Amino acid sequence: MCPLWCPGSELAVRRGGMSEENFEKIVDKFIPYVSKIKFVSLWGLGEPLLDKGLFEKIKYLKKYNFRNVAIATNADLMNDEKQMGLLEAGIDTVIFSIDGINKKTHESIRRNTHFENIIKNVQSCIEKRNLGKYKTRFLLRMVRQKSNYQQWPEYVKYWKKFIDNKKGDDIIAFGLQSLGGLLKEQGSINYNIPCLDINERMIMDFDGEVTLCCGDIPGRKGRFKIGNVLREDPIVIFNNKVFEYYREMNASGLRGHLYLCRKCDVPDRRRERTTTSFSKK
Repeated sequence: MCPLWCPGSELAVRRGGMSEENFEKIVDKFIPYVSKIKFVSLWGLGEPLLDKGLFEKIKYLKKYNFRNVAIATNADLMNDEKQMGLLEAGIDTVIFSIDGINKKTHESIRRNTHFENIIKNVQSCIEKRNLGKYKTRFLLRMVRQKSNYQQWPEYVKYWKKFIDNKKGDDIIAFGLQSLGGLLKEQGSINYNIPCLDINERMIMDFDGEVTLCCGDIPGRKGRFKIGNVLREDPIVIFNNKVFEYYREMNASGLRGHLYLCRKCDVPDRRRERTTTSFSKK
């Protein structure tokens, strides 16, 4: 997961949703490799609960034994119906993006959300999971930055009352990632730290277009044209010359010489990940 929230006015991103038909076509291409795939994340640059076909997509993945199917959500839309939809579909992990311990802080970061509604929805979903004995795990995630950094101890203390580490639940924090230099608040970058995402993750847009990484954002100037999994073999795409070059440069400690990497602090922020003291990780 990239330690950021979805870009708003920073980029004129293409908008759309993946149809169930295209989703199944893409999943079918990966079924022969299902034992090699460690996780499937059903979100990118938007709120997954806006997708009316989300629950059917989760069921389709679980039908073919894909592991660690997850979404990240701001939980503002997670009413009782959606809570049960996720649990009944068999989702493995739900990440709740809550960036403050109070209304003022959270809503200043996650604009146009409703703090009280989110807290109610998250607690209700956890309760339904416990009563129904579903196997879904929950992660409470804070993106730490200047406005909320001091709230982390209180944040952990509050949410520890609701989660269950025996079920895999956890409370986690990342540092703010700068969207490759698009945001002003940026931490230090150590170019000797290789980015492993280009080795371990394959990211697709709603129309099947493959991106190099989470920083290769639709609408960004200079974005790569790598391939489309609806028309091409995904394994061929994942091993093409663009991926190979970026992997070689990263492995050689030359990340700072790459267009998409020289202002990207994802590897650095990922290393700063914080979990609660009872975390199994």
